[in-house]
Amino acid sequence: MGKIKIDIKEQSIGIKVVLASIAALLFRGTLDIFYVNYIVRIYGGEFPSNDIGVVRLLESYIIALFLVICIASSLYRRWRASGIVIVLYYIVVIVPLTSQYGLADAPALLLYASSGGIIILTMVTELLPKLKVLNLDRNFTYLGVFILFGLCACVYGWLMYTGGFGRLNFNLLKVYEVRAELVRNIQSRGPFMGYLIPWQAYVFNMFGLLYALNKKGKSYWLLSLVIIAQLLIFAMTGHKSFLLAPFLVSGVYMVWRSKSAITWIIIGAFLLVITSYIYFLITKDEFVPSLFIRRLFFVPARLHVLFYDLFSQPEHQFYM
Repeated sequence: MGKIKIDIKEQSIGIKVVLASIAALLFRGTLDIFYVNYIVRIYGGEFPSNDIGVVRLLESYIIALFLVICIASSLYRRWRASGIVIVLYYIVVIVPLTSQYGLADAPALLLYASSGGIIILTMVTELLPKLKVLNLDRNFTYLGVFILFGLCACVYGWLMYTGGFGRLNFNLLKVYEVRAELVRNIQSRGPFMGYLIPWQAYVFNMFGLLYALNKKGKSYWLLSLVIIAQLLIFAMTGHKSFLLAPFLVSGVYMVWRSKSAITWIIIGAFLLVITSYIYFLITKDEFVPSLFIRRLFFVPARLHVLFYDLFSQPEHQFYM
């Protein structure tokens, strides 16, 4: 009976890995189609397209498939919260990077180094024992909460002091004007705000959001407070990612509890790309596909290529 149970368990893991692999290949193929027919056609100056060849294209698919098999096999054997970082990095950076390797000029060394890095990270998180959270003294807890609220007060206080209410904007088409004014204020009056503002939006507020969602009975007052705080920091800074972060965090929180979370997250990314392009075909409005196809998936991978190109040339004047 014990052997039968083990076989059933292994089979269920195998099925999950196969489903995640199929979803990853479908997502990768969709990115390739949109890269050639949308990204290169409209943003050709930012994203090149080269006739690399069938062998390199096939190689890029094999790498994407091999990585998702490694990640899914590891996570389904030992489910852990840190796995979401690996999955999101694979979806947002690695898969688009394989696409740009197979269709454009992404360097082979960069792709293999990134792939090796994500494999090492997956292995380390699987092999290392889980960390036990220490039960801190109540005074330390109060001190931490005091520091946290102090930093929050500094961030929002500084934003309001530098004309945050005057910059208040919820129009996504005007965010770059708000962002330009914010950059001038950071450089002239708040050198540390370049660090504290992203911490506030991505760490402090998202921690409050997850705490509210995870709290038994749901803490609706805290949830409302976090949403208002996130909307304010978006409106006063102009960073669209601050607006999208709560949706991403909430979605991942809900999906990660599923037994087939990896497959569902990849399918979600696939549907997001498809829906954005359908919207573009119907309305001819480039904002939505530019935000979700170009900015969310292809820009991070492209930045990896540009960073690699710069730091691989130590004699370059900007590097020096």
